[in-house]
Amino acid sequence: MNSEEIAKIKQYLADNYKENIGLGEQVLDFLTDNNLKNIFTDIGASMFASMMGAAHIPSSNHSPSEPKEDKTDKDKLLSWIKQQMDENKSFQKLLLEFMKKQGYEEQPSKLYNKIDLDRRVFSRIASIASEQQPDKKTVFKLIIGLELELGDAEDLLGAAGFDFNCHKRFDMILKYCIEHHIYQTVTVDEYLVEFDEKALFSIK
Repeated sequence: MNSEEIAKIKQYLADNYKENIGLGEQVLDFLTDNNLKNIFTDIGASMFASMMGAAHIPSSNHSPSEPKEDKTDKDKLLSWIKQQMDENKSFQKLLLEFMKKQGYEEQPSKLYNKIDLDRRVFSRIASIASEQQPDKKTVFKLIIGLELELGDAEDLLGAAGFDFNCHKRFDMILKYCIEHHIYQTVTVDEYLVEFDEKALFSIK
């Protein structure tokens, strides 16, 4: 094992890993790690639209000459917000884009075998017709397998409803590996285990 790299990871964790967090951050972490943040984003959009609609309710003493409020304003705003959210690429579309870019489009088996991912699981999460979202560790496996740059890795995580959690050492070690182009599955697992985290892949 590369002792120099281990020392660099220790320093990276010292600079980026935040062990102590408040209650609000714990709630946000729970929502993010359990893929619930998007649900609350939808609720937030509805609440925002409702507040905007309430802000335009005319007073009872308005002049008859004033134009009446269009009662569909709130619905239009909510529709617009959801449209903006829907225009973001789905996880499946983004995954297929990255697979094409990295040369796995014609032979996806090379990708899921490389990262020790079950073929049926891969088929379910990669199908455009599927609405099934992968768990966070599966997204991390795909990021390592596709050898994505950090920005692309963040995009793929985000499309699945996740992000790099600075309060989790596991996430920060993987972020270090991605930033430094460390994509060998055995090496990634060795670094995780070195810091008392569970391996992401099978160590053979």
